[in-house]
Amino acid sequence: MFSRTMKRTAAFAATTVTALSLMAAQSGAAGNPHVYTPRNAFYQGHDPRGNFTAQIKYDTGKFQMGWQLSAATAALATGPMNETANLTCNGRRVTHDSHAAVGARYFLHMSSSLGRDMTRCNWELTIHETFPIGHSGTRTVDVDFPFVVTLV
Repeated sequence: MFSRTMKRTAAFAATTVTALSLMAAQSGAAGNPHVYTPRNAFYQGHDPRGNFTAQIKYDTGKFQMGWQLSAATAALATGPMNETANLTCNGRRVTHDSHAAVGARYFLHMSSSLGRDMTRCNWELTIHETFPIGHSGTRTVDVDFPFVVTLV
């Protein structure tokens, strides 16, 4: 009834939705930001799309993060990837990072001083990566990591 291509496309779409939901649940993107405390200053999340780590260095007031596509996700790329990352405090951009035409296994890393607003912000890190797949398709991977920083 359905062509093999349509079945594969439907399966791929279902897998993508599941993966996005998993990362959102892990990062708290569904309205529950991750809470950093001095005793819980590190976060690590994995899903089929990639691996994410982030930490607060309380002694320096820095946020440090790393993100890398999984080998399976990167294997879909048929060309270079473009990426952008933004860290915002209450919607105001604090740090921006971008790279054009990097390999799909590029390890995105960023460090940013949170300054005097460290505990006064609803922080949000967003990552947007786009790369070609197949002959005429494009794959986009978005990561949304909201967080707050407390001193207790």
